Amino acid sequence: MVATEQSGEKEASTLRQEHAALQEQNRLLQTEVISLRQQAHYHRTQHQRAVQRAQELEAQVGVLKAKVAGLQQRLFGRKSERVSRASPSGAAGEESGIGRRARGQQPGSAGHGRKLRKKLPVVETVLDLCEQQKRCPRCGLVWAVAEKPVHKPGMWGTYMDAVYPGKAIIEGGQTSTGSVIAWFKRNFAPDTSFEELNAAASALEPGAEGLVVLDHFQGNRTPYTDAASRGAITGLTLKHTASHVFRAIMESICLGTRLIIDSFGEAFSAKRIVVAGGATNSPLWLQIHADTIGVPLELTEVPDAPALGCAILAAYGTGRFATIEEGCKAMVRRHTIIEPDRRRTQLYEREVYPRYGALYGALKSVRDVR
Repeated sequence: MVATEQSGEKEASTLRQEHAALQEQNRLLQTEVISLRQQAHYHRTQHQRAVQRAQELEAQVGVLKAKVAGLQQRLFGRKSERVSRASPSGAAGEESGIGRRARGQQPGSAGHGRKLRKKLPVVETVLDLCEQQKRCPRCGLVWAVAEKPVHKPGMWGTYMDAVYPGKAIIEGGQTSTGSVIAWFKRNFAPDTSFEELNAAASALEPGAEGLVVLDHFQGNRTPYTDAASRGAITGLTLKHTASHVFRAIMESICLGTRLIIDSFGEAFSAKRIVVAGGATNSPLWLQIHADTIGVPLELTEVPDAPALGCAILAAYGTGRFATIEEGCKAMVRRHTIIEPDRRRTQLYEREVYPRYGALYGALKSVRDVR
């Protein structure tokens, strides 16, 4: 009898403990449910606030779009009036002063007022070689202003009315310019200054004693539009030094610029080139550019072309000048002219440029081997 009572009390104690544990577990679950409900309420509130804020921002964007549209309408309306005043005849296809200068004619000369040829757009004679950054520009840009749209493989644009109302911007570019030079100095001549590298490279003849570099270290933009193309240093021998490689890299970038100009074909005939940005810091680089292309280079008093261009367009947009050309004449001042050396130009034309031009196809055939 005593054993039976003890067994019953033990079982009851066990049941009480289980009941207490279940009660504690239930309390914890209720606490968690309350916490989850609070979190859900918080997130719902945050979502509602986010939706409300998004609606407010959309409304603000709509207002700003309306303002921008109004300003554009006012701006281009004023520009159209100025263009009409500058060209009273308004004849479709009549050639502007820029186009006449591109063909070597002056207003009033024979051929003045003739209409544009259908297959040959006339392009502004000034080619901007825009290479940014203070010391080593990372990429190169070649652009020109055309009277009509121009479309060719590897050419970027045509951008109608992007800068000039009623005219087109054509563009070509290089993905690696100063970035290749910076890569070379950082890895192979870290203790040599640019001044020392320039001086040693200046003492070498064009062609760097047989070295030819392909400047596609980040692919090619113009004229091949090939992101998979890669750079190469060819013709290396044991006699070559860091100065040879340095000059060959500079030559490859300049020859790449020459190739872009040639790729414009009939759309462009360079008479002179205006250089801006980081390239203006290296006399050697400028001279190689002039020698490889074979035309004079012009440096302006303000080498920062984007800033000067913005100032010219702003002055035109506010009515300070009747035309963009008038603003350019007033605000762009020639500082220095670098003439090409005829002997070196002929050497590049005869020996180095053909080898450079053959590199892309030759290396692509190797790359395509499977």
